[in-house]
Amino acid sequence: MSVGVNPGVKVFGTSGNDMAASQPMVNATWFIEHINPNVDIDLELVWINTSEANSFDRSNAYISHLVGNYWDKDDISSATQNSNGYYSLKRKSIKSLSPFAVFDSKTVDVDNMPHQHGDNKTFPNPVVNTLYIKSGQNRKLAVVNSSGRTVETIETQKGTTNLNTSNLIPGMYFLVSTDGTCQVLGRFAKQ
Repeated sequence: MSVGVNPGVKVFGTSGNDMAASQPMVNATWFIEHINPNVDIDLELVWINTSEANSFDRSNAYISHLVGNYWDKDDISSATQNSNGYYSLKRKSIKSLSPFAVFDSKTVDVDNMPHQHGDNKTFPNPVVNTLYIKSGQNRKLAVVNSSGRTVETIETQKGTTNLNTSNLIPGMYFLVSTDGTCQVLGRFAKQ
């Protein structure tokens, strides 16, 4: 087994925007490899407190595993304090190996939000040029990148609204209501 740790947490594991620049998390990605593709391991990740970014809350944290193009969400727990400013978290029964990171409950990219939220549905995902947004009502939405910056605003109509994504750079985006609730209504990956 080999383990490597790189600074930063990319949206797609090894590519895309660095989420650690703006999201609460440990500023590190763990890459774990094993010669046997069939694994069942318990994992413990250790970091130093100076690698925590953006008001990371270690009392509400979890180990996230990149599955396909999305970081998953595990049970929230409190990190264990070790000696010399080090902290750790455990995750049991890992069945596949890919990048791992440590997020807290406020990290935006990993709400494990389905592509259908309430009366909204977005497709295709990932998208190349046109995203279709089906909605049961008229809404004003902001398209927000993984750094939390609004890159576009749109008004959806009841039914299906087309969003031209050809000018967006590859990465993860969120559809956020602009009615004052800041509710995330969908997410999509731009290829």
